Amino acid sequence: MIKKFRFFAILATIGLLSLGVVIGASAIVNVVDPASDSAQEAVLSQLLMPPDSAYVEISSEQSIAAPDNRTVARFDQIPAGFDQSVLASFPEQKADFENADQVSFRIISSIKYSGEKGWVTVTVAKPSSAASAQGFLLGDQEIVLANGTRAWATNDKNSDGSNQVAFVQDDLVISVISDLPVSDIQELSDQITIR
Repeated sequence: MIKKFRFFAILATIGLLSLGVVIGASAIVNVVDPASDSAQEAVLSQLLMPPDSAYVEISSEQSIAAPDNRTVARFDQIPAGFDQSVLASFPEQKADFENADQVSFRIISSIKYSGEKGWVTVTVAKPSSAASAQGFLLGDQEIVLANGTRAWATNDKNSDGSNQVAFVQDDLVISVISDLPVSDIQELSDQITIR
């Protein structure tokens, strides 16, 4: 059953690639090229993070892990200047999306670091089947992280003036949002561990 699903997912991805619509795919997540004609119809996934009220403070010395073994993206070593406060959010997870036909993203986990250099939030989100099938934008420019991972950056487009670097890992979107310049967020993105 799983082999059949992967086979069909690969065929679907190849079909979309041959149309020139999709530039990034990992498992079932399709990311639309911001320079393509189809980008105007794509969903732009920005600010994938919970509200401040959803976070709880944790010790900066404490190892960050979800209470239910869900995926968490975090820094193994908290970067200097971001170690004054560490907040974590693990929103309640339902078995499936309430409406699989609706384009939406479910936040799996989010870790927010802050200190004298500013703040950075690392969020793991899962797109709905509809979002994955339609394809979505993760930023307005494609970049490559030092580890070779294809990523997308958004510069000063968020309502709070923050910037974002996002990339895909399996069927999840990892979003790194900060008040820092995109180049600094890109550097920080290379230091993230996903477990």
